[in-house]
Amino acid sequence: MNYLFVIAAISAIPLLVTGSGPSSLTEAFGANNDICGLQLCSEIEGGRDAWVAAQADESDEDAPDVDIAGVTLPLHKGYYDGQAAYYIITEASERVHADVITQAQGWIVEHVPSLASVPEDVRSVTYMFTNGVRGDGVHGFQSEVFTSVPGQGDYSPLAGHVHVTWHEGVLPKILMSESDILSAAEAGDVELTDLDVVINMPRFTMSPVQSEMLDRAPEKVLRVPLHYGFYDGQKVYNVILESSDKTHSDLVSRLQGLDSVHVPMLADTDAASVSKVYFFTNGIEGPGVHGYQRQVFTAAPGDEVYSPLSTHLHVTWTNDADPRLLTSESSIMAAEESGDVILTEIPIVINMPLLSLDASQIMDLPKNFAPFDAVMDSMMQEEEEGMMAQEEEGMMAQEETAMEEPQEMKLRLSRANVAVDIPLHKGYYEGNDVYYVITDTNNEIHAGIITELQDWRVEMAPFLGNAPDAALSTTYMFTNGVEGDGIHGFQNQVFTSTPEQADAYSALAAQMHVTWADSAAPRILDSEAAIMEAADAGEVSLDDIGVVINMPHIVWPGGQMMVKEDTSVDDETPYGGGQVLGIDTEEMTVTFVAHRGWGPDGRTIYYIVTDATPSGPANMMGVVSADTSAALIANSAAVDLYQFANGIAGSGPLGFQPGIASSALGDAGYSPMWRIYIISWNDPADASLLETIGDIQAYLEEGLITVSLARPMDSDHIVNCPFIDPFQ
Repeated sequence: MNYLFVIAAISAIPLLVTGSGPSSLTEAFGANNDICGLQLCSEIEGGRDAWVAAQADESDEDAPDVDIAGVTLPLHKGYYDGQAAYYIITEASERVHADVITQAQGWIVEHVPSLASVPEDVRSVTYMFTNGVRGDGVHGFQSEVFTSVPGQGDYSPLAGHVHVTWHEGVLPKILMSESDILSAAEAGDVELTDLDVVINMPRFTMSPVQSEMLDRAPEKVLRVPLHYGFYDGQKVYNVILESSDKTHSDLVSRLQGLDSVHVPMLADTDAASVSKVYFFTNGIEGPGVHGYQRQVFTAAPGDEVYSPLSTHLHVTWTNDADPRLLTSESSIMAAEESGDVILTEIPIVINMPLLSLDASQIMDLPKNFAPFDAVMDSMMQEEEEGMMAQEEEGMMAQEETAMEEPQEMKLRLSRANVAVDIPLHKGYYEGNDVYYVITDTNNEIHAGIITELQDWRVEMAPFLGNAPDAALSTTYMFTNGVEGDGIHGFQNQVFTSTPEQADAYSALAAQMHVTWADSAAPRILDSEAAIMEAADAGEVSLDDIGVVINMPHIVWPGGQMMVKEDTSVDDETPYGGGQVLGIDTEEMTVTFVAHRGWGPDGRTIYYIVTDATPSGPANMMGVVSADTSAALIANSAAVDLYQFANGIAGSGPLGFQPGIASSALGDAGYSPMWRIYIISWNDPADASLLETIGDIQAYLEEGLITVSLARPMDSDHIVNCPFIDPFQ
């Protein structure tokens, strides 16, 4: 995905459109609560009802959201290594340059003195021409030349500037790279002057076709999703452009449908050149980055300490607190002082400029928006119509000779189903053996340890850490004691439930470290009761490490996963009747059927199915029924998977084309826990092959399909479908 061709992913919509109006506030606080915000309700004129109404006035409902609001920014063209490089300008450390660029582009460039404190090793270099060939550069001459672009290790949007001035008597020409400029300087043609100014100039790379289209456009603009947050109780608008953290940039990219570029160099920015932003990790649900209330800023343009570069603090409500809308740093500090919230510094720096806007500059954006002018759209349409006209005559001839009786459309993917061997592990439940697999975790360290241990990749799923306790079981993992085949090289893990305990079992296991005391005599503990007894005796200590691992059970006391009767696998293998082809507890492997589908951008994905809720679809697929997964239906630990109920016949679970996932392996938003949506063609005769989230959005907007949340048996439906690489 790039900055100019953007599809706002509809996968984020079900979780992010929830506002924080009166009803949700009442649910959060309770109708009889005597505390309104940080004061007694009795102290507020009109009491609790008036306070709730005031919160609604300040809530998210009356302001544009990222999936419907945007802003158009002037887009400039420069050069990097002989190629076009496009950029925007948002702030400058020196007022003269801020004023000059504001006048040149017709858009406010904020004067931000704190940018002058950005360390030199965090800056890139931009060459700015003061004379020579007339052009669209800041000073009215040729366009700027950059030393780096996104994707390179030395890229930074924070540009220290060097003036390039042609000497008298030299014939100026266009210079399109740093090497051109340095050669001209060495030849005595130009003079270079290092300026004491830093300008925030986020850059974007384009394909040759996109660059050509922009060159032909009468106006070069970039349309971006607009966010808003709070500063000192007031609404402020911002864009999110870049982050020092890859996981965070991927998360924001998925949220807003516009790439947030990963810029590692930003992590080295010092405290003097950054301000702070508070992000909420729980509390009132809303369109914030993490699915809760919007962010709170500590400074705004005009403040001496304001910077578009922001450090990242998490605000987490404690279990005993009543979450409420916080719209200023002072209210957050008061909540921390009262013990209602915990603040955690996150080592992330984000480039998220606050914009000075009026209402006329805020536009509505459709969820599937193309940030080109209508002129550019019409240019593309004319080219397409020209090509279509050449084919129309032949197409009509084919239609005339087509069969009158419609034929069933059928999709035959190669390797639609493949067999995959996955390593088994052995553990204990109440003194009995349990065999299980490990597929995903939210913790990078444990992913690496287990991958090396089993020689089969454990995938990263950061959002599993957001799963509520109701969706988790507990597993005890030993860090010392009796050596064995456990994850850390000691005795095997101990589980607190199996699929036999239908109301308690979950494949998602919160991990508890068990550590033997130096004075104790280690021995095998094969049940939770034995562990608790050892803990009460002071022999072991227990540590909840905040790690969640997907550990589906394959064999357990009293049962095992269903094994298919027909163990052959081909493209026609039926979806139901079991997902397992064989279980070998001697060789410690289980063989699954891996199903092929599409990731959000059309890439091939494969997945297995281990458990589901409710029991109806679980039984149909021949997997474990796990009622606890229903607690994930509105939680970010579950993500969206779209399956088809009609249309093109194929290898999907309902007998039609394979499904499309809203994230895939390597994406920050990936999770093995899937919230299922059903796509139905309003007229099956219109059915086409859909391969991306963008395809779904486009056909939904055209009214050709209906998308609905799957609720079999009138129940919440979650499926544990770990994505895997079956060919590793």
